Amino acid sequence: AFDVFDLDLFLPLMCGAHVALLSSQNSRNPAAVAAFANSVAATHIQATPRFWQELIAAGFNHPCISFTGGESSPADLAAKLLPLGPAFNLYGPTETTIWSTVCQMSMSGQATCIGRQLRGESVFILDPALNPVPVGVTGELYIAGTGLARGYWGRPALTAERFMACPFGKLGGRMYRTGDLARWREDGQLEFLGR
Repeated sequence: AFDVFDLDLFLPLMCGAHVALLSSQNSRNPAAVAAFANSVAATHIQATPRFWQELIAAGFNHPCISFTGGESSPADLAAKLLPLGPAFNLYGPTETTIWSTVCQMSMSGQATCIGRQLRGESVFILDPALNPVPVGVTGELYIAGTGLARGYWGRPALTAERFMACPFGKLGGRMYRTGDLARWREDGQLEFLGR
């Protein structure tokens, strides 16, 4: 029932790939997951930064494309993932239907980079008056676009507080107030600065 499972299951199948499923008894055991992923020669794996570190420590070493998200990445994670192949840091709260931004990781140690918006998403860094902030200035991260949820079931007050009218784009559009702090970098990428 976890939202990101839809992406994990259906995207590979829609692209003609296979999905390898591990038993629920072993899915939380890094050593069992590492051994399974090595045995099936997994080509794409998505996990939280913490679980990636545990997988690598448990012996996962098969070349693959790695995706990480769901929590902040530690500075040394890229150095552990990139020897396996391309690595991507993903960002997006559940309220924006899984992922909203992506950053291809590099050895430069930019663990706080959450990249650029995905197609169909709009990302804004705004001040308290909902004005866009300049490059390099910290503001609150707002997300609009096709992945935006309708709100919180049975919680109209919380929905009104977090899902608000979007002053940018087409009339009637909405955006989600993430509560996360971020800033635009000179290279056009987003930098995550915390909650």
